[in-house]
Amino acid sequence: QQQQQQQQQHSFNQILNTASTPPGLTQPQDKKINNYESESITSQLHSNNNNNNIENVNSNSPSQARIMQQYLQQQQQQQQLQLNIANQCNMNTAQLHQYYSHHSELVSQIRRNTETAKQTIESISKNYREFEIAYDNLFRLQIEFFSKQSTEIPTYESLLNEIDINFKKLNGICESLILEPEELNNTRVLLQKLNILKSKIDVLQKEFKEFESNQIPKTSSLDIIITEQPISQVIFKGKIIEDTYEVQLLKGVATEIRSMSRIKAKLSSEETTWRTDNLLENDDAVMNSNIASFQGLKINVSTRMSTVFLKFSATFQTTKDEKSITSIPSNPIIVITNESQWCEAAGKLLLHDAFKNLVEIPWFEFANCLHHHFLKATRQEYLKITRALGAKDFHYIYTKFFNSSTITQQQVGAFWNWFGQVTQALRFKRHISALWFNGLIYGIISKDECALLLSDQLFGTFMIRFSETFPGLFAVAYVSDDINERVKHYLVKPDDTGSQKTLPDFIREKPQFQNIYQLQDVGTGEMRSFYKDLALGNYYSKKRIQANDNGYVQL
Repeated sequence: QQQQQQQQQHSFNQILNTASTPPGLTQPQDKKINNYESESITSQLHSNNNNNNIENVNSNSPSQARIMQQYLQQQQQQQQLQLNIANQCNMNTAQLHQYYSHHSELVSQIRRNTETAKQTIESISKNYREFEIAYDNLFRLQIEFFSKQSTEIPTYESLLNEIDINFKKLNGICESLILEPEELNNTRVLLQKLNILKSKIDVLQKEFKEFESNQIPKTSSLDIIITEQPISQVIFKGKIIEDTYEVQLLKGVATEIRSMSRIKAKLSSEETTWRTDNLLENDDAVMNSNIASFQGLKINVSTRMSTVFLKFSATFQTTKDEKSITSIPSNPIIVITNESQWCEAAGKLLLHDAFKNLVEIPWFEFANCLHHHFLKATRQEYLKITRALGAKDFHYIYTKFFNSSTITQQQVGAFWNWFGQVTQALRFKRHISALWFNGLIYGIISKDECALLLSDQLFGTFMIRFSETFPGLFAVAYVSDDINERVKHYLVKPDDTGSQKTLPDFIREKPQFQNIYQLQDVGTGEMRSFYKDLALGNYYSKKRIQANDNGYVQL
């Protein structure tokens, strides 16, 4: 306010000294208005702010009257501007309160969902332990029945029905609630355990049916199942797969194995002609205690944007016969040769896993499937989550791209055109994932919300977000000194950064960006402002030359 008053006084003095003189002429000495007269006129104006009657000052001086009228108009404009700013501040404060209240409500809803999911998962986990005991009893009963130690006939249908009921309950959670990473992983693991248990029961059931037909099983009852594997993923040709694949041998109670080959991994696809015979490396393993583990698998061919699968097989010599057993296919894989193919390939796998040949699916089911793929793409482990998608992220995605309880493949395609590029930037661009994990890139937020969050911040404060209109690029929202457009938005263009110049380097050299507004807590939405060199210093490519280095100065 003091600065504004000083500027007003300076402006007024300037008008007094120049307005009454025609252009090109100097004002006569005796006609100049001295400082005393200027202060006198100013004090009279301040004492009568709403009175535009200039005759009270000097009715005999048209020049002074005109000057005072101009000054009064400036005063009125300044007062109106201050009033507008005050109203805008009040409006922004109310909007910020509403924004954080909405954020809190979304987070609370997710937490309520989490509690519901936890209770269901705990209940099914308890049931699963009982199912395991029931399976062990069936296994023992089948041994006794085959050896005629018991006449009680094993029954499998009731246990299989109970497993199916619990299986549907778990799927129901995924279709009706957005799960947090811990519950997301627990649900996936529990579904896998139920599937494995069903496979074990199937082996016993087939063996018993053969016994009923022949009074003794004439063939061996064997199966190989995949007990550990990653979700669908995109990998690079010739690069080691970071994840472990684990397979288990299942056998009936009357099957005795004399010898077996090594377990071999094979590539399964519609492609029949490959350019190399060496499709896989590190593709065999020895089975110990009916378990074989594959680490360091490597695929040496590109799948040309088509999905392929891994199958695991072995040959067994039993007391009854010789049999080759092959597992069911693994989760799908697409093998690419360069980074530019990643987005399209990842989008295909997302559609494959989410829809499974369905036309439409519930929004919640897609959101959970998307979260699985996002965590995998950003290289996060379920037990060591750095930053998952939050309630606000899902709300933004839902309202901007779907806004419906059920979604279609076409909608997901349009969404992935944007989000796929965002995910690819997080996965491959230098420093981007680290900046996002630490909240230095806010990430998924609208332009208007960004402006709202910065509305009460100081000049030079800025936020980094994903551009809404240019997929894969970043926008910097910053507080400027323009009173008509206080928060401005700059699109970081591809030529602003490069192999030798990262996003932090670009931010560093721009004086408009002074203090970064960092997201402190994804859950609460808490933000804090830090000087950019303090927050981004570790990400700068090279040390800045100081002004006094070797006697040189900076320009």
